[in-house]
Amino acid sequence: RQIRNALRECGLYRDNGREHLRGCVVVPLHSADGLIHNLYGRKVTDGDKIIKGAPKHLYLPGPHRGILNPEALKNREIILCEALLDALTFWRHGIKNVTSTYGTEGFTDELFQALLENKVATVRLAFDADEAGERGTAKVSEKLMAHGIECHRIKLPWGEDVNSFALKSPEPAEALAAAVNGAEWLGSRRVILKNQQPEEAAAPPMDGAERSQYLGKTIKVTSKDTPAPASLSSSLAAS
Repeated sequence: RQIRNALRECGLYRDNGREHLRGCVVVPLHSADGLIHNLYGRKVTDGDKIIKGAPKHLYLPGPHRGILNPEALKNREIILCEALLDALTFWRHGIKNVTSTYGTEGFTDELFQALLENKVATVRLAFDADEAGERGTAKVSEKLMAHGIECHRIKLPWGEDVNSFALKSPEPAEALAAAVNGAEWLGSRRVILKNQQPEEAAAPPMDGAERSQYLGKTIKVTSKDTPAPASLSSSLAAS
């Protein structure tokens, strides 16, 4: 009974005794110091039946807390996705410097402060290619650039998200690498805010030599229309 009450208090059990994340693939979301602050559940089954239609996304009750893959924030350059499954899609195909917001309106202060504290220099936004994704990209990039963080927009076919784009690609790893390499530059500017010392501002963007040294190797992109500068796709596993 004590264990059930504890699980109910943290939201894993509902008042009716059922598991809140029953039938879900569950992903832990951590704080910067590694503690689990939230759980994300992607509903995939109802008993033995696969649910058809739009997937159901669940979190523990209360405000959004926790960061997906906080280790990624130790890098100077990261990918920021709109949804956790999009970030996991990059991870699955070897691009590990990736994290996620909680949707287009879910760029939390916790994640924002973690980006600043870790002095992330460049963010490549991989939001959905739709009107909501465009608005979210504009809003988040404006906030980041106001703190000196360089921003790029990873462009996808209209109507697609990262996961659907990868699923439709015969070679998803190469397609994702090409999309990262071909990201559109949105801008960067340094602004020293009130009560902020210059050394507290975000680190400046890396120049080409520094980025090449950091990334180690690049991914060869065959499309003539897609430039292939050193980018996060270079973090693909050697295999």
